Amino acid sequence: MTETLPPPPVLQASAVTARYGTRTVLHGLDLTVQAGEIYALLGANGAGKTTTLSLFLGFLQPASGQVRVDGLDPVTQPAAARSMEHDKAQALDMGADLVGGIDPANID
Repeated sequence: MTETLPPPPVLQASAVTARYGTRTVLHGLDLTVQAGEIYALLGANGAGKTTTLSLFLGFLQPASGQVRVDGLDPVTQPAAARSMEHDKAQALDMGADLVGGIDPANID
């Protein structure tokens, strides 16, 4: 009988540090998101939300650690990683409404 391996996490960051010049802006990020899970990045200005997304999109290379999108390195395989991200976003029909179909104006 052949053992079926689980798919790689959709997004994975392991011990990631990111810098802008000599300034460390993200230190020791560990994050794993499996298919079907929903996560939100929340935090004050400067907390690292945009930096984290930039790492997953391959716009920023980690100073240390490892980032993967469906098992792909977005720095060395940016087109393939972004294609995976694009396909998943379209499958979820995220479009411009990133709040999951909830109209913020209707929230009490």
